[in-house]
Amino acid sequence: MLMTPYATLTYKNTIGDEMVLAPFSTFWCLKCEETVMNQIHSVKQAGTHGQYFTGMSMDERYVVITGEVEHGLTLETAMRTLHNVFNPNFAGTLTYYNRRERMNKDIACRIEQLPQVYWSDGRMQFELSLICLDPFWKGQSQIESIAETLKKFKFILKIPSDGMSFGTRKATLESKVENPGNVESGFSAVFRAKYGTVINPEIHNEVTGEKIKLLYTMQKDDVISIVSDILEKRVVINGMNGFKFIDAEHTTFFLLTAGTNRIGYNADENVSNLYVHVRYVPNFTFAEG
Repeated sequence: MLMTPYATLTYKNTIGDEMVLAPFSTFWCLKCEETVMNQIHSVKQAGTHGQYFTGMSMDERYVVITGEVEHGLTLETAMRTLHNVFNPNFAGTLTYYNRRERMNKDIACRIEQLPQVYWSDGRMQFELSLICLDPFWKGQSQIESIAETLKKFKFILKIPSDGMSFGTRKATLESKVENPGNVESGFSAVFRAKYGTVINPEIHNEVTGEKIKLLYTMQKDDVISIVSDILEKRVVINGMNGFKFIDAEHTTFFLLTAGTNRIGYNADENVSNLYVHVRYVPNFTFAEG
């Protein structure tokens, strides 16, 4: 990771203790090194050369932070402070903030090795070793309303013998969802029956045709929350587990690709009563930029 005068690292554990590692702070970060291995999965078939690519998966991320301690602090005080904040009994979050870009990213982590404090060339220095089981840095949470965009009335001038007819209004129930990350992301979708009943709602990817569909009749003011992620798939209907209402035959829990996604929704009946919004957190393989 590139540490510049504009960059700040902040670590906060689950009980609220935190430490800012920034230039001219008590604990000044000099260097932050990250290591992530990408595992290539393949198979060997008899009678063929080489192997066939079947997939990939990124391993956990290792983060090693080295820095200096301000003058005047004793070794014992520095050690006690670091051990209280970087306590292996608690999980934590490391935040990278670039004040010039006004951008920050977070990553969940654990303490892999107890903090070390030592003297080197007449300066007190420290070293922190973290492990991030989820290797991706997380951007700011995004919320997109999958709005009902109605085309304008189109009047077809036709005067048959039985009177005048007009063109009908058509609804395009989709939106472009821009995922700024460089890795696919899970998402949550919330369905609200704002104006009346809705029969068998669904959310789908307009490009791939993948969908998540429920065999359920929503009453006015019902709320359904769907989570579609690699490690979590969940359906909650009015606060209760609703996974049994998934249309298993036609459902695929899909992800948001990096870049532009076309996400839409539908229902077997009364789709005009439905309001849908999507929430997601972009994934990044890097912190800077």
